[in-house]
Amino acid sequence: MKHLLLFLCTAICLTACRHSEEEESGPAQRTVIVYVAAENNLSSYTYSDLNEMTRGSALLNKQQKLVAFIDDAETAHPYIVEMKEGRRDTVLTYDEDFYSSDPERFREVIATIEERFPAESYGLVLWGHAKGWIVEDSIAQSRALKAYGVDTGSNLAVEHSFKSRWMNITQMARALETLPHLRFIFADCCCMMCAEVAYELRNTADYLIGSPAEIPGSGAPYEKILPMLYSTADDFYRQIIDTYYDYYLDAQYTGCSLPLSVVDMSQMEELAAATRIVLREPSDYVTDQIAYYYRNKSDLPLMFDMCSIMERNLDDNNYREWKTALDKAVPYRRFSQKWITDMDNFDVYKGFSTSVFTEDNYGGLSMFVPKPEYNFSPFFDFNNDIRKFGWYYAVDWGRFF
Repeated sequence: MKHLLLFLCTAICLTACRHSEEEESGPAQRTVIVYVAAENNLSSYTYSDLNEMTRGSALLNKQQKLVAFIDDAETAHPYIVEMKEGRRDTVLTYDEDFYSSDPERFREVIATIEERFPAESYGLVLWGHAKGWIVEDSIAQSRALKAYGVDTGSNLAVEHSFKSRWMNITQMARALETLPHLRFIFADCCCMMCAEVAYELRNTADYLIGSPAEIPGSGAPYEKILPMLYSTADDFYRQIIDTYYDYYLDAQYTGCSLPLSVVDMSQMEELAAATRIVLREPSDYVTDQIAYYYRNKSDLPLMFDMCSIMERNLDDNNYREWKTALDKAVPYRRFSQKWITDMDNFDVYKGFSTSVFTEDNYGGLSMFVPKPEYNFSPFFDFNNDIRKFGWYYAVDWGRFF
């Protein structure tokens, strides 16, 4: 009898162990990939954010994987780390330096992580510099739109250098479309909540989360926000946005945070169709005294709040019908009339802190409006650059130009 009991116990233990190993070696519930494009002047923020993520990883279970690709100015070659149980382990160190802003290397890195850490769903965090759809640098190496993840190419902790390269958002979209569909893209970088960007990325993810404005260099409070990136709730984005927003609202910037929003990517084609219809009403669009999130060095506003500009230019009936489509596409947003990066009154980054911009007409998405004055902007050609985006054709801006 004793031998029988021992046999049964051993069999049960072996079976349990085998099941445990199978569970751990099988696909995770979700792998979150953090793409840290920090070979630039954001390099100094890399390790503070990685430390936040590492501490936050102690809250994750074995079915929740957190993996980061890091290319900063302090290490010679890019590398990949996994963060789990409050520690950080190097998974891969590349044997050469390369541009993290190269869309093909971007695709290869994400594919490598997905292969090594397979999961039922994936999330992508874009960490680094961004300017939505706009060409960032007047000495850009080509006229292609380059808007995310500048890489200096020589391990310099600066934003602009002769070797600097940015990633084209349209190239990013093509790269991501060859990979498994993402549950979300969390853009922890500036100005990514543009109608143009969301429409371009609409086939790559369920949701796009971020800010239409400039964000602080320290970015998201990862230790607080990390568990929310694994939520299976339908409206998981609400807690992410609220935590991010409240973190800065409660900091030393009294009464100031940053505008944040989420886009349901499945609704972007409907929003484009609704926008195309209402664009027929005005023959020209008034842009004076309209809320905007970014202007270039020639003092030309380029990213108008979408809701504000439609409210100003449409009649009441058309505006109400159009806003129904916007509210479906942007199901949640937090309003800030003035954001913390506007505190220093930089020449390029200006908030819009007049009474014209209110929570009622805040849309959480920006939109470019082609106008004749942009034809005279030195170094840039915005009216032609915007033609490289699908949004331009989806709403038929060409009827005006």
